Amino acid sequence: MTARKEITNPPPASNPLLEALRARTEDDHRRTEDAVDIDAHLADRDGYRRLLERFWGFYAPLEATLAAVAWPDGTAPADIGAKGPLLAADLTALGVEDLGTLPVCADLPHVHGWREAIGCHYVLEGSTLGGRVILKRMRREREAGADRLPSAFFSAYGDATGEHWRAFCSFLRSHSDDGDVLVRAPAAAEATFSALERWLRR
Repeated sequence: MTARKEITNPPPASNPLLEALRARTEDDHRRTEDAVDIDAHLADRDGYRRLLERFWGFYAPLEATLAAVAWPDGTAPADIGAKGPLLAADLTALGVEDLGTLPVCADLPHVHGWREAIGCHYVLEGSTLGGRVILKRMRREREAGADRLPSAFFSAYGDATGEHWRAFCSFLRSHSDDGDVLVRAPAAAEATFSALERWLRR
């Protein structure tokens, strides 16, 4: 009898930029999650609205900055959806009549070009994964009798969230041979997390 060759999954392709981003922002990511304090904000409708108001005040101006970035031909990440409109929809459902009255963050990370923009997008796109976890908590709250809360922002890409994240990771891999990106994108991601944490703790 011949031995059957064991079939194994191939190792994942190296992604130095993703690894650099994760290493540079690990502590900042944890502190930002603490600042969100999602369990406390899910306790009542007013607390949830205040949290989304904070997110909108950060996402709206930062996404406007990122939308103005000039990318070299074929360089821009594809299929990244703006989260500001999702926050606006949730806030409208929560009774906010005029988004223009909400405070916006002026202490944003400096985006000098597309390399820094990659770092900012890493933070914003990565948050969609955390949104899936928050949605599960929201479902448990509803099952326990809590009010149904609008969740367009935390739903983001819906069932395609994993697919979008994998596509973004492939985009990061495609820029892993750029030495400037390996330095400037992680620094911008760290600055984005830090700015968001400061804004949430105001």
